[in-house]
Amino acid sequence: MSSSRKAATHWIDRSADGCGPAAPSMEEWDEVLTEEPDGSLLLAIEVTPGSSRDAVVALNTWRDTLQVAVRARPRKGAANKAVCDLLTAALVDTEATVALVKGEHSRRKRVRIEGASRVAVLNILSAALEG
Repeated sequence: MSSSRKAATHWIDRSADGCGPAAPSMEEWDEVLTEEPDGSLLLAIEVTPGSSRDAVVALNTWRDTLQVAVRARPRKGAANKAVCDLLTAALVDTEATVALVKGEHSRRKRVRIEGASRVAVLNILSAALEG
């Protein structure tokens, strides 16, 4: 993998000392997490099934997606359920519900989040990226 592609799928180093990642800016989230007229949120994600961990991995600014890894294999909806479970667990401090709305058989998916504000979801996902 070329270094320019790898840099695009991970955080860009904007820290003051240049020694660590800085959180993505709000503008970088604009196409990834959108607000619908009914107040719900749509989150664009790209899933890596069969991973060694369940985690929110990175913000891919080239594809405008949040990269998510899950241990589950893409068999009989197991990876889709794992993605929803991971996001639900991350948003546990909110009243949010999470549902897959597009991409049932694809790595690129859209997830609807209801019951949480965009700011709250951004704060939680940003914190998940940090740790």
